[in-house]
Amino acid sequence: MMKAALIIPAAGRGTRFGAEIKKPYVELGGRAIFLRTLDRFAGIEEISFRIVVVSAEDLEFVRTTFGAELERLGVDRILPGGRERYDSVSAALAAVPADCDLVAIHDAVRPLVPVAAVREALEVAERIGAACVGMPLVETVKRATSAGIIEATVPRERLWGAQTPQVFRTELIRLAYGRREKIAGALTDDAQLVEALGHPVALVTGSRENIKITTPEDLRLAEALLDK
Repeated sequence: MMKAALIIPAAGRGTRFGAEIKKPYVELGGRAIFLRTLDRFAGIEEISFRIVVVSAEDLEFVRTTFGAELERLGVDRILPGGRERYDSVSAALAAVPADCDLVAIHDAVRPLVPVAAVREALEVAERIGAACVGMPLVETVKRATSAGIIEATVPRERLWGAQTPQVFRTELIRLAYGRREKIAGALTDDAQLVEALGHPVALVTGSRENIKITTPEDLRLAEALLDK
């Protein structure tokens, strides 16, 4: 069985959320969101090393406030991140131990990821090198002009919404990150970098409940799903 490292980037500013406290530390059902997220990975035996990346300014706060809980959840390193998510993941990749053949990268504010999808993504990445959890789109998709006028209806067949975790062979994601500067345009997820290498990335079915908490409305939905 391959060993895997888990990277949880939690250094984002979360400006759309609008709370005084940063989004990963907002409580969901009495626990910080990022702790709820880590809960999902606690019993996955393939994951042998866990890294949480937070803003440098929050490092002492996180260690003081959540240190005991993070230790209980098996977190091995708490690292300071950079300005962009890319910088935070790069710092974490440098800390992945040599005996970890796989790296799983998961949004800190996706606390409802199904464990079955995580296990499948690990298995698929072990076989072909890269896997991305996601869901086929069910809504009708429109392409709009900059003024918000519908330009075209885009066929949704074969279209997916990407989620996390995204899992890669360690050497592959390191290679992809090493070539980041050669990729034009915005980087929206890690799979995009691996795609740019020409390496296949398999899609693994996740869940509609695997939401990314971005707004207060998302938090209320997550609370309802957690209660359910």
